[in-house]
Amino acid sequence: MSYRLYVDTSVFGALFDEEDQERVKLTGTILRRIRHTPFEAFIGTPVLEEISIAPLRLRVALERQVKSLSPTLIEEGPASLRLAEAYMAARLVPPQKRNDARHIALATVADLDAVVSWNFRDMVNLKKKSIVHSVNTKFGYRLIDIISPLEVPRE
Repeated sequence: MSYRLYVDTSVFGALFDEEDQERVKLTGTILRRIRHTPFEAFIGTPVLEEISIAPLRLRVALERQVKSLSPTLIEEGPASLRLAEAYMAARLVPPQKRNDARHIALATVADLDAVVSWNFRDMVNLKKKSIVHSVNTKFGYRLIDIISPLEVPRE
């Protein structure tokens, strides 16, 4: 079975976590795993936007990591923007965290299997998944997994 995974910015950013070397090591291992079959990696325009505002040295390093993963870029369109707004209306995240709704909406509309994120507060938790599933059902989309890198299957 092939898995189509949306990798959000937090995963790339974790490679540069100066406070948690174990998370850095785990993230590197997971990204190496995603580079190979049975995985297909995807990112969306919000990932590029978030990287573009990072400090220069970090931005260059993040861009290098994204390039080494060779993900398919998903462009936003009317369907994903409508779905992100529906997540916002359902109070998935506060307004300043709108990009998290955009990440999930892009992955949902692209019919991916999962969003991979280290963002436990706003994405990878039972309450947030419940909101996403409720909105997806209402709009006729299938349910999407929102998982931490630790949940990426070994194969």
